[in-house]
Amino acid sequence: MKTTLLLFCSLLCVATSQIDRNGVCTEPFPVVSNAEVSEEYRKPNYTDGSLLPFSCVLGYVPAGRIVYSCSRTKWERVRRGKCLPKPCELPEDMQYGSYDLVEGTDLVFGTVIKYTCDKGYQMMSQFDRRVCMLDGWSNSLPVCEVLTCELGETDSSVTMSRGDSANGEPGKYGETLHFTCAQDGMSIRGEREVTCTSSGEWSAPFPRCEEIQCEKPYIPQGQVTNTKSVYKWDDVLRYTCDEGYKAREGRTKCSKLGWNPKPECEENECMLPPQVSTGTTRLPAGKNIFKPKEMVEFHCKEGYRTSTFKERDSFHCGVDGEWPNIPDCQEIFCSRPRDVNYPYWAWRASYRYKETLPYSCDSNYKRPAEDATCQVEGWKPKPLCIRKEDCYPPVIENGFVKKPYKDTVVFSCKRGFKLNTEGWWQKSTCSEGSWSSTPKCIAEHQCTAPRAVDNVIYQNVKEIYSDGQFQEFKCEPGYTSDSGRIKCDNGRWEKPDCKRENGMCNAPPDVENGIIVSSNEKIYRNKATVTYTCYQSYKIDGGNTITCNSGRWTDPPTCIVRDMCDKPKGENMKLIPDAEEYRTGYPVTYTCKYPFTAKPGREITCLNGRWSDEVDCTLPADLCGPPTVKEFSDVVGTSKQYYTHGTYVEFQCQAGYNMAGGSYELCWDGKWIYPIRCRLRSG
Repeated sequence: MKTTLLLFCSLLCVATSQIDRNGVCTEPFPVVSNAEVSEEYRKPNYTDGSLLPFSCVLGYVPAGRIVYSCSRTKWERVRRGKCLPKPCELPEDMQYGSYDLVEGTDLVFGTVIKYTCDKGYQMMSQFDRRVCMLDGWSNSLPVCEVLTCELGETDSSVTMSRGDSANGEPGKYGETLHFTCAQDGMSIRGEREVTCTSSGEWSAPFPRCEEIQCEKPYIPQGQVTNTKSVYKWDDVLRYTCDEGYKAREGRTKCSKLGWNPKPECEENECMLPPQVSTGTTRLPAGKNIFKPKEMVEFHCKEGYRTSTFKERDSFHCGVDGEWPNIPDCQEIFCSRPRDVNYPYWAWRASYRYKETLPYSCDSNYKRPAEDATCQVEGWKPKPLCIRKEDCYPPVIENGFVKKPYKDTVVFSCKRGFKLNTEGWWQKSTCSEGSWSSTPKCIAEHQCTAPRAVDNVIYQNVKEIYSDGQFQEFKCEPGYTSDSGRIKCDNGRWEKPDCKRENGMCNAPPDVENGIIVSSNEKIYRNKATVTYTCYQSYKIDGGNTITCNSGRWTDPPTCIVRDMCDKPKGENMKLIPDAEEYRTGYPVTYTCKYPFTAKPGREITCLNGRWSDEVDCTLPADLCGPPTVKEFSDVVGTSKQYYTHGTYVEFQCQAGYNMAGGSYELCWDGKWIYPIRCRLRSG
């Protein structure tokens, strides 16, 4: 019996040992982030198939179950949940402040936020940080209160004003105090306005009031006439200016701001209206302010003249700032002449430009012309009547004059000489005391200016050439010369040799309903090309370019009727519908982009390749473009492309310059008025 019991125990031990080796799991447990095995599930051994659940550590919450299973002595995960940080609710909003995350990236367990106060406010709480805990946010919501500035003492002569705050209370952040002097003749010394800053201090010390005094000013190009050691409030300054300068308008008084207006001697200026009158062109264009001795030039169109009776003239600005003559173009009128022998009643009081009238002269005078004509300089001829004179026999050097036949003479030259005109003799007629022509006699071996020849362009032509002298020339495009000059040979010119280049083509062929894009030449060089385009309602059939090929043009294109219309051109419109081409009969509606406006209708139709009307988007007449930036000035802010009627634009002067007058220009009826000007700062 005892032997049997021992045998049973031995078999049981062997079986148990075999089970441990084949299916038991033990520690260590698998490592799971932010999770652990609870004490209630911990055992020394786990049989095959046993389940091991995990729990989240403090501060984390499960997202699904986390379970492992014992499988052949190994732990295998059968539930793949995970532990996430426990979230906190959104923190309360803080009045006059805000918070930022300083630890962590989300509002979950362990995250730290820090509160800061807005500018001008200060933290009144002990703690400025809060932590996301198991039961929510730690600490109480911090409190921010506005910063204040203590009021300083002011002099009895200073008046302080503030907003709605009581006078005795400290100033709040951002509050501004305004200071003035209680009496006339006193001036603020210091800042007129101080502001409570974020540091709890005022932006500047409180000012005081002092008696207004002005010193004798230095005036460039001027002298003070009522000199004093000290000028008091409301005293008037008297001064004079040097020649060519004038005192600034207005009485200069000692004021809170010093001398007002500033005593200045301005250089005299001559003014012209901004707009030129009818029939006038002014140079330099657009300039209407001139300094002494500066010049303006006027060009008058036909029918107008200057005050000096010229079509164009120059006027200089005087040192006194006045024009010696009225610089302008005026319509031409001629008053009734008084130096002619003609019935007084037959003349009107005035006549317009180019009006012509018959007249007669006294018996001892004669008319240079049949009629009197109103011209730029007045009546022409001028004078209307001249003393009667015969033509004296003319004298010609190295020649002779045959006796006159009535009022005509014949010029000829001596042996060895010839006339500088065509032929060996020339007639001249006496008319109103002068001969119609007076030729010269030159040596036979000399040459006159060469005659014009096709395809030849002479350069620097003279009246007379000595024997053996050369005249240079160049050929027109498409022609070439071997020499580029001709020689005067014993009174005759050599023939210029401009020969046509090889491979040249004549003018390109015409294309019906089409034209050449470039200007048409007489001849074209080899390999030259021309481009055709068709008239509206037609389109190119074939290539639009032909080439000169060894004296012959390649085949030109043809222009055929088109049944499509191209997209109307214009940058300031919107088409409905919008396409690149439109078929015949297709209507299109268009609108204009602001500020452009459309004419009535706003609908066009494609008809046989042409639009029924033009797309017309125009700017309103009272709209202004960008103002011209004057010398030494800049526009304040951003310049726009268009400005509406009544809009102001502000300018500022560059460093070293002061504004002479207002700093704004006004858009009025499509034009800029009140032009600004920057002047070099004196002193």
